[in-house]
This record gives sequence, C-alpha cells and structure tokens, in this order.
Amino acid sequence: MPRVFMYDDYDICLNDNPTIGSVYCVVKAVVHPDNQSDIWQLIERASANWKQNLNHAHLDRGLCLRDCEQRLRASGGYNDTQLLVPKLETDFRYTFLPGAFRDTDEYRRNYSELMEKCVNVELLRDYGLKAQTEIEYCDSASQSYPIDWLEITFILITLGVIGIVLASSWYDYSCKTTHGLNHYKTDLPSKKQMILVSFSIIRNWYRITSRTDDQLSHDLRFIHTIRMLVFLGVTLGHVVFYAQPRTALTIEERFDDLVTMIVINGTQIVTTFFTISSLMLVLFFVQKAEETKRQVGIFEIFIISLARYVRLTPVYAFVMLFEATWMIRMGDGPLWRKGVETGRTYCRENWWTNMLYINNYLKADQPVCEG
Repeated sequence: MPRVFMYDDYDICLNDNPTIGSVYCVVKAVVHPDNQSDIWQLIERASANWKQNLNHAHLDRGLCLRDCEQRLRASGGYNDTQLLVPKLETDFRYTFLPGAFRDTDEYRRNYSELMEKCVNVELLRDYGLKAQTEIEYCDSASQSYPIDWLEITFILITLGVIGIVLASSWYDYSCKTTHGLNHYKTDLPSKKQMILVSFSIIRNWYRITSRTDDQLSHDLRFIHTIRMLVFLGVTLGHVVFYAQPRTALTIEERFDDLVTMIVINGTQIVTTFFTISSLMLVLFFVQKAEETKRQVGIFEIFIISLARYVRLTPVYAFVMLFEATWMIRMGDGPLWRKGVETGRTYCRENWWTNMLYINNYLKADQPVCEG
C-alpha cells in the first residue's frame, strides 16, 4: 500500500537561503477508488477497521517544488495531463477549513496541478492508482510576514508585566528593616503595602513553597499529590499525542500496546483532574462559609466564581495571546504550521469563546485555540 506519510527533506528544500528560490508544500491526497486494483481492495480492508487503523486512502505528502519538477521531468510527466484527475464529491472534509493558513489560495492557484502530477506519478508507477490532491499550506524561504499590531501588543504587555514585577520586587526590598529573608515571609504593616508587593518575586516564591497551618490543607495533602501526578500525566499525554511517527504501521501497532491504550484514553485522566479541582473548591468554599458564619446564597457563589475567573483568566489570556502572535515564529518544519498556525488563526478569531470558557460548546467543530 502507499505510505500514508511521506515528506521531502524540508531543510534541504528551503536551504534557509532566500536567494535559492523554492517552495515546500504540504499536500493532502485522497486515492480514487479502483475496484479492479488488488491494492485498492487491500486499502479498503485495512481502512475498514477505523477504530485501530488509519485511513490508507488519505495520504499526507510534503513536496519540495524544485524536487517535484525534477522528478516530473525525469519521468516525462511534466506536461502529462493524464496525471490530473477530476475531483470527486466527498461527504467529509479532508483539509482544514478555508482561512486556516495564510496565502493558501495563491499557492493553490500556482502549484495545485504540479503537486497533483507529482503525487500521481509516484502512485501510478508503484501502485497503479491515482489521487486527487489539495494543498494545505506552503512555505518559501523568500517569504516573511511583517510584525502586526497584535504582536506589538504582546511585546508591550510582556514589558509591562516585567516592569510591574521588577518595581514590586524593588519596593519590597526597600521595605526591609532587617537582614535575611524573614522579611519576605511576613506580611507588611498596611494593606496598601501588601498590594504594592503583590508581584514581588521573592515574596511570591515563599508563598508558593510555604506550607499553611490550616488543618484542612494539612489533611488534604495527599489530594494535592494526586492532582500533581494527574497533571503530569495530562502533560505527558499531550507530548505523546503530538509526537509524529514516521509510518502508519507504527501508529497502528501501538494500539495493541498497554501504555498506548492508557495514553489514548487520557480524557479519563483529564476528568479526574477536573473532579479533584472541583472537590477542593467545594471543600474550601464550605470551610470559608463556616468561618464567616454566613448563609451560602447565590451572591456568595457568584463572588467565589468571579474570584476564580479573575485568578485564572489573565494567565490564560496571556498564553493564548502568545499562541496567536509569536509562537508561529518560534520554529519551522513541514508540520509546524499545521500544529501552530491553526492555533494562531483560531485564537484570533474565537478568542472570546475561550475568555468566557464556552469554547467546548460554541464553535467546537473548529480547530481549537490551545491557550
């Protein structure tokens, strides 16, 4: 069967040298059915087990324009229109939604036919099959994008946060009346001073690492340990999920592995993390209600929910803004834009659903803004 994943060398293609013109395109190919072909029947049988196997009729190709042209000229297929196939209507989308990648329309106008010929010359030669193709996105060594206003905004916010942290730390240091670090472990005399040292680096370090004398926190230390282990499991699952094996066979064989089964079912781990967090919130909420001797009502629930929103959202928004701006510039490669530029696009478009924490319910059919 045709390899599901096949990529030309990205670095050799682009050379990181704008003077050597070349383009690298990631292409999705859908093999056309051919019931007379034994290989097509094998593809159908393998793809029928969709719970464990990939769809072997859907091929991912990374093609260097320069190498593609050379292969076509060597095979005599550069001007062969027989290598182009009519588009079949499908009841599924096999590429990203329009607008997910920048400049895709221009690349499709210029190179769609050439890329389809390049894919089909290989499929015809080795397997006697043809495929319709669609360019997902292309990279060029001569292409660069100017810094936009949102990226400048991220820089200004970052500099502002750094300035606040440094100023707060300096003020905290200037309030010291004794030698040593005990100053940072105790509260300052006035509430105004405590507000001004809220972003002090050393003081916040001791807040994070110190143990409270609260009996409930002491009794629930094992819960915090479990939550930390679950969080590490969630992080590990994301790392493994984004690791791209070289062959489809490697992916399919992993489904028989116990460790893979655990990782693939990682949604259960995430649910456990949410359950523990909810439990802790309720316990501390009840404790606070008992301490204040106030009857719990809608107003109290609203205030606690608002406090939690204010605590979580600024950091969430900062990370999401980074994903929508500078993250795309942090790397490159044939799969970089597929994983990162989709986040850039949809963070800019659907940021408000994330800010309201309704992104799992509204526009959930679109690629996620990771945040």
